[in-house]
Amino acid sequence: KELKILRDAYLMGVAGEAQVIGIKAPAGAGKSRLCYEFVEWCRQNRIEVVEGRASILGQATPLQPVLEMLRSIFRLDQTMSPEAANARVRGRLAVLELGDHPDIPILLDFLGYTPPGTQLPRLDATARLARLCAIVRAMIKAGGPRMSIVIIDDMHWIDEASAVFMEAVIDAVAGTRHLVLLNFRPVWTSPYQKFPYYSELELEELTERDSLDMARELIE
Repeated sequence: KELKILRDAYLMGVAGEAQVIGIKAPAGAGKSRLCYEFVEWCRQNRIEVVEGRASILGQATPLQPVLEMLRSIFRLDQTMSPEAANARVRGRLAVLELGDHPDIPILLDFLGYTPPGTQLPRLDATARLARLCAIVRAMIKAGGPRMSIVIIDDMHWIDEASAVFMEAVIDAVAGTRHLVLLNFRPVWTSPYQKFPYYSELELEELTERDSLDMARELIE
């Protein structure tokens, strides 16, 4: 039934009614597995999926889930040369008609692909984050006609800057064809409940009978 809820949310996104779903459950109750199964279904149906993960070391490595998400959006990996990565980022932005966006140098710098000789504006961390949010919001709006899924795991470990960034993302998806899934433990209270298209799916732990049935199936 949980997979059906996510698939129904996907169909609402296809219809232009963006959805944001918080998947809440204790450790080991199946949050990540549910997301994994849904991602597999998406990929079988050639639906674009963007992923990121907050870390228990989030306060020491701020914006790590944002970095993962953006690398996923642009399909960047460690084997790519800076030149190839730079070309891919700029090519994707050009397709979205954002090739002249003033914050491209800030985005490339955040991704670690600043071209040699680039003069970056002197900004404090707050202003830099705001500019980064601005170009990502523009990307989301420009890519609105195309259905895509964003999944962020372990939101209960998210750092403050990443939480601000995700709020900008969730605000930007309104009226677009996006589905955002956030999974987290009950110790974390989502700050995104103010958005009318946000809902929560709370997973129940397996009953004793469910556990026995699973054990029998694995043994057989």
